[in-house]
Amino acid sequence: TMTDGEWELAQPAEFAEGIQFDAAGFSSVSCASPGNCTAVGSFERFIDDSYTSDAFTMTSTKPPSNEPGVARPAEFNEGVQSNNAEFSSVSCASPGNCTAVGWFEYQIDGQEDPAREAFTMTSIDGEWDTARPAQFGEGIQSDQPNARFRSVSCASPGNCTAVGSFKNSAGRTEAFTMTSNDGEWERAQPAQFDEGVQHENPSARLHSVSCASPGNCTAVGNFKNNADHYEAFTMTSNDGQWEQARPAQFGEGIQSDQPDAWFGSVSCASPGNCTAVGNFKNNADHYEAFTMTSNDGQWEQARPAEFAAGIQHESRGDYFTSVSCPTPRNCTAVGWFGNSYGHTEAFTMTSNDGQWEQARPAEFAAGIQHQLRLGAFYSVSCASAGNCTAVGHFMNSYGYYEAFTMTSITGEWETAKPQVFPDGIQYKSEPAASLSSVSCVLPGNCTAVGTFRNRSTNDAAFTMTSVDSRYSSQSSSGSSSTTTAPSPTTTTPTPTN
Repeated sequence: TMTDGEWELAQPAEFAEGIQFDAAGFSSVSCASPGNCTAVGSFERFIDDSYTSDAFTMTSTKPPSNEPGVARPAEFNEGVQSNNAEFSSVSCASPGNCTAVGWFEYQIDGQEDPAREAFTMTSIDGEWDTARPAQFGEGIQSDQPNARFRSVSCASPGNCTAVGSFKNSAGRTEAFTMTSNDGEWERAQPAQFDEGVQHENPSARLHSVSCASPGNCTAVGNFKNNADHYEAFTMTSNDGQWEQARPAQFGEGIQSDQPDAWFGSVSCASPGNCTAVGNFKNNADHYEAFTMTSNDGQWEQARPAEFAAGIQHESRGDYFTSVSCPTPRNCTAVGWFGNSYGHTEAFTMTSNDGQWEQARPAEFAAGIQHQLRLGAFYSVSCASAGNCTAVGHFMNSYGYYEAFTMTSITGEWETAKPQVFPDGIQYKSEPAASLSSVSCVLPGNCTAVGTFRNRSTNDAAFTMTSVDSRYSSQSSSGSSSTTTAPSPTTTTPTPTN
């Protein structure tokens, strides 16, 4: 039987000499092969009596030791950036060929508040280009565009799709996509809905995208319907042509008559074979996690997550944050739920050949968790069916949050493992660590990234890698899924722009 890869000690991110910062954290990681990973995030500096954030990347290129490179701030052309920038997502199609996306701020003459714009940044053979603002057609955006990318997926080098939201010329929020073909970015395209589906004052966002091959992608998010309530929706491109956005379909009587649903993550194993996850308000006005799957391009009805009796709180409150499908109809989704104590607890749920098992709370060895079992998963990545790693944070027996991983081997979940730092790195009194993203390219070969409190009581970015030497020299077509970690809550997270 296959054994789990061994996790190395957690390693704080190292920045180039001369860069001083007060706090840093990773939001996303993508590995193209074992030891060849890129992580992105942001760090804060105190400049001119105020805090400013800078987007940064960090790449490891030395398998099998997986020694990370130096963290580097994103570079913008002169006069473009103002004082804040953040990366939200990264996707690497092959070693050294990655695209990262996020947002930055810039100042407009005569306006007090800075404007926010979405941007991409691409590395080619390990060399990063300068950051590039998203390009819209004339008259589409507002003078204060408030645009941001939330997710990117690259099916091959130079063939990527990024998604997010922006303010249109009427000041309303719309979802949009932007695609590169052979390294050339097309103009951004607002999501298209059938007439009468959206509210007259639209509000829509795309949160996640997955591309199984160039031009064949599915994006998911939420929008305000014509009755002024939020619904989850999907949008799919076939050979580069985007179809109309489609609201998620539930069986009769499942949703509230005032729905409040959204998709947070999607994973496509092949064109037309995708699973999206999120949460919705049920007919008792409680929030439930749900999945929705397409087979050969046809979407099934949405399915609420199922838990064993007595595990959940009577008012529920469960949410999926991430999903990974290495092959069609074989997926693992993770998130958190309201347990019988009324607190958030991490859980997993897996489908085998299209059949979803019951949701399972994360299991820890005796004495490690707090008695209230607080925790959440933020990201999952499956290198092959049944071989997955999920990451997040939990409250330890002393009442402090620690980062942790949990791995399934041929479908069997092991007990959760808290992260381990070298001595003297963490702030002993209150470690406050969390893992936000994980990428596994082969079973037992994963890299996870997140944030911890260091000995100086500052938040710092860190990486953690597991290595299984038997697989380190192989190639892989494994699937990875990343998500920007929201704060755990027992009510629905409200998307903000």
